[in-house]
Amino acid sequence: MDRTTRTDTGEPHGTSPLRQAIDLLVGYRRVVGIVTLLTVAATLVFVFSATPRYTAESLVLIEPNKLNVTEFKDVYDPTTRSGADQREFIETQCKLMLSRPVLRQVFDRFDFGAHARFAGAADPVAAFQDLFSVERVRNTRLARVTFEWTEPEMAARALSQVVKTYIEEYRRRRLGVTVDGLGALRRKAADLRPTVEAKARALQSFMAEHNMVSLEENHDIINERLKETNANLTGIEAARIALESRCRSIREALDGKRSVTDLPEVMQSELIRELKVELTKLAQLEADYTDRFGDRHPEMRRIRSNVETLEVRIQREIEGILAGVTADLDRVRTQQGDLEAALSKQERLVMEQNRLSVRYSMLKDTYASTNASYRSIIKRIEEIEIASAAGTKEDNVFEIAAPKVPGQPSFPRKREALLMALFAGLVLGVGVSLLLHGLDGTVKSVDEVEGDLGLPVLGQVPALPAGADELHAVDEPTGYFAESFRSVRTALGFAAAGAPLRRILVTSASPSEGKDVTSINVAITLAQSGKRVLLIDCDLRRPRQHNVFALPLAPGLSNLLAEDGDRSALEFVHRTPVDGFSVLTAGPIPPNPVELLSSSRMRERLDELEQHFDVLLINSPPVMAVSDPVVLTELVHGTVVVLRGYSTRRDDARRMIELLRRSGARLLGSILNQVDAPKRRGVGYADYRNYAYYRATDEVATDRSATTKRASVSFRTPAAEATEKARFEG
Repeated sequence: MDRTTRTDTGEPHGTSPLRQAIDLLVGYRRVVGIVTLLTVAATLVFVFSATPRYTAESLVLIEPNKLNVTEFKDVYDPTTRSGADQREFIETQCKLMLSRPVLRQVFDRFDFGAHARFAGAADPVAAFQDLFSVERVRNTRLARVTFEWTEPEMAARALSQVVKTYIEEYRRRRLGVTVDGLGALRRKAADLRPTVEAKARALQSFMAEHNMVSLEENHDIINERLKETNANLTGIEAARIALESRCRSIREALDGKRSVTDLPEVMQSELIRELKVELTKLAQLEADYTDRFGDRHPEMRRIRSNVETLEVRIQREIEGILAGVTADLDRVRTQQGDLEAALSKQERLVMEQNRLSVRYSMLKDTYASTNASYRSIIKRIEEIEIASAAGTKEDNVFEIAAPKVPGQPSFPRKREALLMALFAGLVLGVGVSLLLHGLDGTVKSVDEVEGDLGLPVLGQVPALPAGADELHAVDEPTGYFAESFRSVRTALGFAAAGAPLRRILVTSASPSEGKDVTSINVAITLAQSGKRVLLIDCDLRRPRQHNVFALPLAPGLSNLLAEDGDRSALEFVHRTPVDGFSVLTAGPIPPNPVELLSSSRMRERLDELEQHFDVLLINSPPVMAVSDPVVLTELVHGTVVVLRGYSTRRDDARRMIELLRRSGARLLGSILNQVDAPKRRGVGYADYRNYAYYRATDEVATDRSATTKRASVSFRTPAAEATEKARFEG
């Protein structure tokens, strides 16, 4: 890597921007790959699940100038202009071709409003308009019009209707008929039609209600009936008067006020005439007998008896005639009453008919007037439409290529969509990477450490291989992991710059940043260079070094610091299989770690150990959790901080460096751990700021099995070891 380290106050020398960009993309290659795969997968799902749409196309020729001169000489026509006006004219016609009035007619004609696509649209016509496009073919007078729809047949039909409607509208304008004018006529016709229908229904209902086929015919029938009834009544009245006169005459005859023989009925009665003849004969016979035999003759009594009998019969006959005339009179009077009632009823019918006639005339006239207006408007509309459809000699807009039913869908285009998805996924992945990089507050590269934190990087250490333990550098001394720590060892030598580095503090900002592994392997590489190295586990809150080497936790540093005897510090030190490398474990967890580490006994014990070792490598707790590392910086010659790539937050690292510098620590540099680790956003780690974490007991879980334990050697004598064992067991 083309970089140079710097001192605490030196200027950084970073890599080139191109190399930084490449490193960034390499670091986020998984993000780029995932985003690209997701984009391609989403596109595949969309492409194979989307409803295909078909695009119909039509070519329209728009001639800016008239083709022929016709009789419309007085009509102003802007198309006679040339140059810029011609271009303006063509552009205007392209806009008018997909204008709202034109598309509205097609939208309603094919009932697109019932389609689910426009069900929730605030303006369905505007949404329908978005499916069309018109563009002028370059360097020509042609306009290409397209329409995209899910049904190929409907796409062709709708586009054809749009072009047809546009040409009709253009012809109307040429004829002096505006779209608004024709629309007003159609609206007026639409408004009048229900009125005409209502008037017709009212007239029909009126005629049906009053049971009349024709009012004039009904009127004539009623008048005839009235006349006939009136004539019949006149005749009956005359008959009644005659009968009343006859009845009076008969009564007067019966009362003796007048001669019975004067009565016409008596004179016309055959029976009475016969009886009178018989009576006359009896009278003559009575006269003869009176002269011959006298009044007392028996024959005279017989004759007189017969005469009385005849007179009685005549009287009864006259009374019978009177009774018949009276019956006729009663019958005539009844007929007269009936005729008078019929006449009265007929007169009422005539009056009602006259009233209905007035109402009928009003309904009929209103219907006729409204229907005449409606027919006039319809006729005018038909005339305009016929003229528009037929065209004129001055037409200069033509449909050159009618829409054909498209055979292949225009959307989605699978190959193009996949290529675009791949490209877009890569671009989006790069964008997401840049965004994540900008939002990510963790340390990820040497340039960030040197540039943002102002701290030189002593080396970059990869993550442990899968299944490897902390002593992997011992098992694989020629591997990249071991080589990276040898580079750190070399950088420490340069960082010393002639000053003694007998005591080195290794710390970190937060837990789980590889501080323990780093301190162990730095100690191993220093020992492999021929130095006597002692690794001191000063993490008296959460010790771990004894687990790595399969050592007992006690006795250790806390025992060494708490003991008042004159025992040698070497008795608490354990040797390791690596030549020159020894370990001092933490010992039992004390209640007062800071007091022990800051005590004078700690300094004395370090001075004592320094006489037996070339380098004392001190492993401390994280700086952001407790104050132990700050105390320890006063006892060492230099401090090395461990930063974990993609885990240590820049803010925490910045505050750690600030705390160490305030305490007067000599910062040798940083070791960037797990630089090849993938970015793991969201993976949590233990919070070292929780003091309860360091208040835990020393019964920490070991992550090493019995097969990974390595033998260690103690500097203590057998007697001292027995004494120490009895002391802890007792």
